[in-house]
Amino acid sequence: MQEVDFANFNSPEELLSYLDETCAGPDMNTINSPEVDKFIASVKLLMQGFMETELPLMQNIMHDGGELPLNQPFNVAPYFYEGTEAIPEILPSFVDWVMIYLRDAEGNVIDRKAGMVHRDGMVTCPAGNTDLTFNISDEGEYHLSIHPKGHLAVVTDLPISSGDFVDFTEEGITMNLNQTVNINGEEVLISGDYDGNGLVNNLDFNQWALNSAAIGQYLPFDADGNMIINNLDFNLWFKNRQQVGAQPLMLNKF
Repeated sequence: MQEVDFANFNSPEELLSYLDETCAGPDMNTINSPEVDKFIASVKLLMQGFMETELPLMQNIMHDGGELPLNQPFNVAPYFYEGTEAIPEILPSFVDWVMIYLRDAEGNVIDRKAGMVHRDGMVTCPAGNTDLTFNISDEGEYHLSIHPKGHLAVVTDLPISSGDFVDFTEEGITMNLNQTVNINGEEVLISGDYDGNGLVNNLDFNQWALNSAAIGQYLPFDADGNMIINNLDFNLWFKNRQQVGAQPLMLNKF
């Protein structure tokens, strides 16, 4: 993945134009399609490890510590995403990066984007727009899956239409009711999937054990986002072990 040097932009307008393009640029198999249409969705989600006590908000310690990357971090396994999404600065409302996949009725990935999730759960593209734009080559039924760092991915149960607002904090949105847990009346994504393979199992424990006591780094094993790999991250894994979520791109299915 090529990192973006924001010093190369000559004006704020030029930078915003670039950021807009990263929101809706071509990706995956749609890039060679003779006819490409746009599919737009807005998304809200909350992550278990980041939740504030008794508030429907997520903490953003990584912002305060300056550890959030300016370029999308999903160019590694299991995502191998080569998108150029980037942001010029980390806003106080930013919590973390997430991957958003548009899938067909069989679970095949049609298009995907990296976005930022904010403290209130809203997901935006790098330009700050809550309208996430995907490329599609034909009409059909589509599902949305969200793949966050250190948490199980979720996928919509019912097909969505372009223009829909998908609120994963509401009950009954996900295909598998066990893909979320209820905290203070809000459905939240489950912590503990440290390798991003859609399962909370011993492989995630092994990742935690190899990196325990790491400090001040942006790591997928930091389930609560406090920049310390410790017993709190272990506790989240232990509580949620054997849970199953949506699968990443390498399986290409729900």
